[in-house]
This record gives sequence, C-alpha cells and structure tokens, in this order.
Amino acid sequence: FLAKAEELCANAGAELDYEELEHFAATEQDAKLESQFLKIAEGLDAELLPGPNRWGEDFGFYKKQCPTYMFGVGSGINQPALHHQNYDFPDQIIEPIVNFLTELFHKSV
Repeated sequence: FLAKAEELCANAGAELDYEELEHFAATEQDAKLESQFLKIAEGLDAELLPGPNRWGEDFGFYKKQCPTYMFGVGSGINQPALHHQNYDFPDQIIEPIVNFLTELFHKSV
C-alpha cells in the first residue's frame, strides 16, 4: 500500500506524509460479566457513560483467553486525555476510587 501511495505522489509531484498506528483488537464486553458488574455497582457512586469508548489497548486480546469486562475510572471532563502530555492525575480522586473499588469488592463476594 505504501509503495503505491509513494508512486502516485511522485507521479503527481505531491509529497506524501503518513503515520503508522498500532492497532488493537476491539474490546468487547462479555454480556454475563457486564450484567453482574451492573448489578454489583448498582447504588454505588458511579456514572456509566453511554455507548462505546476508545479505551481498550490490549484488553481486546484478553477476550481470546477468557471472558472479559473492562471498566474505567475517570478523572473528570475537564482533564486532558490520559496519555496527553498535559495530563496530571488529580490526587483528590484516589480516595473515592478506593472507596468505590472496596464497595464493589465487598458486594461481589
């Protein structure tokens, strides 16, 4: 593909600019685990975001080995994206996160 694009650009007197991206497998939630998570998380201080999100990374590959359910802990809508150079983890969310995960654990056992 790249060789053909370079050839077309050379013939047209154009410059080719491209970047390579690392692709990850889609993270698909296991329906049974999702149902269990939502039941356990019911009543806890949590906000569920609608629709799919761009989180995933290598979690999509885990599903090939076992059922998976991925959830994230956000740091607020006024924060740069997680891997952005200006992202600064807000330490004040540590305690609420620990409390949520502790409650989640106790409700799941």
